[in-house]
Amino acid sequence: MSNIQTPIEVIAYGTNNRNAAVAAALELIKAEIGQSGSKVLLEVHLDSLSEYADKIEAALNKS
Repeated sequence: MSNIQTPIEVIAYGTNNRNAAVAAALELIKAEIGQSGSKVLLEVHLDSLSEYADKIEAALNKS
């Protein structure tokens, strides 16, 4: 089993950009929701997950 634990570590170890983008987007969603635990806010963000990941993946591909 790998010791990679964060999206930044995933990116640094060269996994595919889509997986890294989704992991990073999920971390951003987690940070945004914070301690509120709002199910409504979670649903809104999860509905946008693919869009978030697309933007992150595009940024990763530029580097």
